[in-house]
Amino acid sequence: MRYILISLVISALCNCNYANAHLLTDTIPPPPEEPALLSGSEYACVGETTEYTCDLPLGCESVWYIDGDYYSTGFGVIEITWTEAGEFLLELEIHCDTIVINGGSLIVYVSDVPESPSSIQGDNEVCAGSTSYYYTQVGAGESCEWKVDGIIQISDSSSMSYFWTEPGEHTIEVRAVNDCGLSDPTILIVEVFEMPVVDLGEDIEIYEGGSALLDAGNPGCSYLWSTGETTQTIIVTEAGNYEVTVTNPCGSASDDINVDVIVGIHQIVDDDIAIDIVDNHMYIESGTGVIKEIKIFNLNYKIINEYNVSNRYYLPDKGLYIVKVIFDNDSFLIRKVIK
Repeated sequence: MRYILISLVISALCNCNYANAHLLTDTIPPPPEEPALLSGSEYACVGETTEYTCDLPLGCESVWYIDGDYYSTGFGVIEITWTEAGEFLLELEIHCDTIVINGGSLIVYVSDVPESPSSIQGDNEVCAGSTSYYYTQVGAGESCEWKVDGIIQISDSSSMSYFWTEPGEHTIEVRAVNDCGLSDPTILIVEVFEMPVVDLGEDIEIYEGGSALLDAGNPGCSYLWSTGETTQTIIVTEAGNYEVTVTNPCGSASDDINVDVIVGIHQIVDDDIAIDIVDNHMYIESGTGVIKEIKIFNLNYKIINEYNVSNRYYLPDKGLYIVKVIFDNDSFLIRKVIK
């Protein structure tokens, strides 16, 4: 602190009869120096510690307030750890003995990590080779970080376009961004399709009592079979023509298949038989079993001819027939013959 020396010299000029001049001294404290304005960032993040400073006159101390509440006494420097978002008034007082001086104030804007963006709007089923557009919403002053399958995209706005090339399941995620960091992501799963290709295969035959599995392929599409079923696969046990239409966002495709049912062998004898066809007749010979009866059917299992014991049987026309050979022990076997 500076001190002012006041000297009073009493001399004869005062018409006083002092023999010698008398020197009087005293000290008077000066007013404090004007403090510098407080300094520090006007912006902070939740969880961040910010330092604020001011220049104090010698012998004075600082007293700090946040929103009017006493915070700390110090010597020109404080550190504040912000615990919530909002606007806060930071004020400073300078205390010099009994003199209190206003040291200034500062509004501090405290932000938190942003909330997640709103749900992503856009197609979640698309065709390979097409472009789709996606939208979201974030808070004021926030930007976006978009990713597709973990790869950051160019757009930092609330919208993004993407050209799909690879069929399959893909993940879009978007985060809100501000000066305090990134939000948790908002996610959309997108299924990318190609035009369906349907192939049920060649026509098949099954035995009576048996079954066949028909598979339309193209997982994730919708299906409509001629039976009325709507699953990717169906099980058939009867003869007929089966058709399926497969549909996805890229279009529809169809295929059909014929299924023939051959009367199944319920009992199989160990002895085999030999069948020969000559002209319009069929000759059957048994190895060791005794043939009791022969029945001839068409493919719809409608009986055409029925014979007792014989070794020559008439076949009316060219075509495919089912022959049932019944033995004397009531066992039987089935053979499919072509004339």
